[in-house]
Order: sequence, then structure tokens, then C-alpha cells
Amino acid sequence: MKAIGYIRVSTDRQELGPEAQRQAIEGKARELGLELKLFEDIGVSGKIGHEYREGLTLALDELKKGDVFIVYRMDRLSRDLLQHLIIEKMINDRKARLISCSNEGTEEDGPTGKLMRQILGAIAEFEREMIRMRTKRALDVKKAR
Repeated sequence: MKAIGYIRVSTDRQELGPEAQRQAIEGKARELGLELKLFEDIGVSGKIGHEYREGLTLALDELKKGDVFIVYRMDRLSRDLLQHLIIEKMINDRKARLISCSNEGTEEDGPTGKLMRQILGAIAEFEREMIRMRTKRALDVKKAR
């Protein structure tokens, strides 16, 4: 049994950069007493499909029965609800466990934890759309000037 860590940032201007994610994931793996293998997608949007993210694809391919897949926060997994559900199903199909360093429903495998993860997936998608809308408005104001 081992830990597979996944790091994703879409831009280099994020407050939650790769180093902060790495430290948290390494700490969680140590806490669980597991050897860690890290994968990352730097400069990759969370809205694109898992098949277009090399680091995520490699991480999922590495997963075996009993392994633990660790992300810093659920929105690092995806900012698209459907993709989030597909990725979580891929992890479950490999008989591995998804853990968020921020907990977010991953400390429980029952129906409550599943609901919490689905809600957080929807919130991550909503947040992506809000960021897109604010960026568009700011560009429109800049263009109008």
C-alpha cells in the first residue's frame, strides 16, 4: 500500500502554489505512514478532462488496490463536476481511497462523505464559473477605458 499524491495549479499566480500543496500532501502521507509518489500538472486548468492531464493520468495509472490518492483540496482534482465524479469513480474502481488534506468528506466512505464530496465538486465548478465571469467583467471594463 502506498500514497499517490496529485498537485494541480492552473497559473503561477495562485495563492495555493505547488510547494504548499506538496508540503501538505507529504505531511498527510507521513501521518498515514505511507511511502509517497507525487504527480503534478502545472499550468493546467481544472476544467479539462482527466485524459488531457498527463500528471493525473500517470497518477491514476499508478494506483493499485489499497492505495491512497491524496490531493490538497478537492478542487485540485477538478473544477468540473462531471470530471470530478469520473475521476473519483476511477479511484474507487481501483479499490483505492481518495483523501483530501483539507478532509472535505474524505474521512468517511459512507453516504454522508459521498454527498459532501459531490457538493464540493459542484462548488468547485461554480467557483470556476465565478472566476471566469469576474475576469470577463474586468476585461470588459479595461476595454471600455
